[in-house]
Amino acid sequence: CPLRSRTPLNGPYLTRCMVFAIAKGTCSLLFGKNLTDPYPSIPLLVRVVASSFQLIRDHHFSGMTDPEVLNNDGNKASELPPALELKLDKKFFTRKSIFFTVGLPIGREYKSCLEKLRSYMTGFLNLPKFKSTYTDDSGNPRKLIFIRQVPTQKNQTGTTEKEGENCAKNGLSWQELQELGVDIPVSPEEELQELIANPEATVPPSIGDCTQPDGLPSRPCAFRITLTYDNLTLEKVLKELLPKGMEAITGFSVIGHIAHFNLKPDALPYRKLIGEVVLDKLPRVRTVLHKASKIDTDFRTFSVDLMAGEPDYLTTVKENNASFKLDFSKVYWNSRLGTEHSRIVAEVKGTAGDGDASLRAQTVVYDVFAGIGPFSIPLARHGCTIFANDLNPASFGFLEDNVKANSSRRYPILTMRCFNLDGREFIRKILLPHYFEHSTALGLEELQHADAETTSTSKAFFMLMNLPGLAPEFLDALRPLTADGDGAGVWPDPAEVQSPRWFSPPIRTRCYCFVRHAALALELTAKGSARRSDLKLADADREAEARVLRALDVHSIGREGPARHPEPAPGHPLVCDWKVRFVRNVAPYKDMYCAEFSIYLPELSSPESTGCKRPRVE
Repeated sequence: CPLRSRTPLNGPYLTRCMVFAIAKGTCSLLFGKNLTDPYPSIPLLVRVVASSFQLIRDHHFSGMTDPEVLNNDGNKASELPPALELKLDKKFFTRKSIFFTVGLPIGREYKSCLEKLRSYMTGFLNLPKFKSTYTDDSGNPRKLIFIRQVPTQKNQTGTTEKEGENCAKNGLSWQELQELGVDIPVSPEEELQELIANPEATVPPSIGDCTQPDGLPSRPCAFRITLTYDNLTLEKVLKELLPKGMEAITGFSVIGHIAHFNLKPDALPYRKLIGEVVLDKLPRVRTVLHKASKIDTDFRTFSVDLMAGEPDYLTTVKENNASFKLDFSKVYWNSRLGTEHSRIVAEVKGTAGDGDASLRAQTVVYDVFAGIGPFSIPLARHGCTIFANDLNPASFGFLEDNVKANSSRRYPILTMRCFNLDGREFIRKILLPHYFEHSTALGLEELQHADAETTSTSKAFFMLMNLPGLAPEFLDALRPLTADGDGAGVWPDPAEVQSPRWFSPPIRTRCYCFVRHAALALELTAKGSARRSDLKLADADREAEARVLRALDVHSIGREGPARHPEPAPGHPLVCDWKVRFVRNVAPYKDMYCAEFSIYLPELSSPESTGCKRPRVE
């Protein structure tokens, strides 16, 4: 076994662990009370409970928090089961395996041959690279690579039966490889049998010495190589280390020198061991973290559990030709949103164009939940006018630092302002006054005409709301204020509005939200993948529309421009150009979506209303 527990196994010890676990879990479930742990730091307790008592595992071993799991204020975070004290035995991974070397043509055909050989590739291994080429019997230069042979019996070539079945299903025969122009061993099956019959031989005895000074083959043949821990990839090591039946650990993010994991409950007791392997296998990683709690704070941060390495959470990442400095334990950053960041940046840049700086500055972006600036800073470097806001003081500090760090002589950031406000306060005090000052109120016919004549040189206003848990609800800040000015009021009665007008250009809104598809679980399971995507998107569309309608206090949404809006109520916003698109999967039956729409705000006469023109905020 590659794992060695430092805790001895004995009857009395197991009895104490089990009795205490049962008592503790029962009290926690029935009475909501916690018992004082008389046997602190018992790693074997996790093994007993995880295998026998699902109930206790769900309660996360109340009162036994790992001391390295901290909140941002330094206090203990949500409780995790103690990590097993296990020692990694690297010798366990040492084994001798048989592979084949084949020669691929050098030139245009190399990549196509390599792609067709993918089912034979040794993807889970880091094998030595061949430093030179060789010349085949026809005088053609070729490059040697390692491949696996499709096995006929378990472990014939050091490959498991399951891997062999997959290889046989997707692989090619030796004859087919020859037809592709691959130089293969003279008698591959005979060479394989020779090596099996001679366990100490490196190459088949019948072919003589065909090795180079570095010990690697000099031409196509069967070849026995000694594999060690260093030859295995991270995924392969973890798969062999962790108990059978445990879900494979493959998904993690690398942020600078930090590797960030979201481990499942079954893997939590092994988190220190996982961290040790990650440090071994990823040389650039110095800190390995686990998300120890949900993102449920106002600042979008979570408690971190140091799995291995240095407690250094300050790092720098690069994205969209900009660099972002951040403290991962204090601010929100998700590297899986890099594609979405690039998409929005490209969209806004396309609207702004590449013309004169004064024209680019006419594209205004209100980033309500800006974080450390992944949307705002690349757009500010392009010359757009940016108003970036975040409630988290740490994010605000890094946002200002990143503005300075990314401003250069070639790409000066001169049109960006940063704010440290609540989202609603930012919308009411910064966004709306600026928008009303730089937009024009038009009647419905004029509005439709202006919308049809929009060009790339026209003004454009974007509102980005990347707070998926709550963003749609913040749209109520666009509504008129209540009489006491302390909340979102209601729009006027359409019958009482004389000469209704709306502000143009509209605010092009990109509002992110999470949608849970639990109600569709049975239906999604029964449908095909394409049908499932359609069902989930339709479900997300309905939920996002309902949340936006409720927050804005309007009754309908237009799928196209204002000219085709189904119910243009005087004195109420016009929500047009509605579209919902999938962003990424978050969890089973939970996805992230972006609702894209344009908001035409009404012109109101009351001085306390949202729609009146207010003094410019300096």
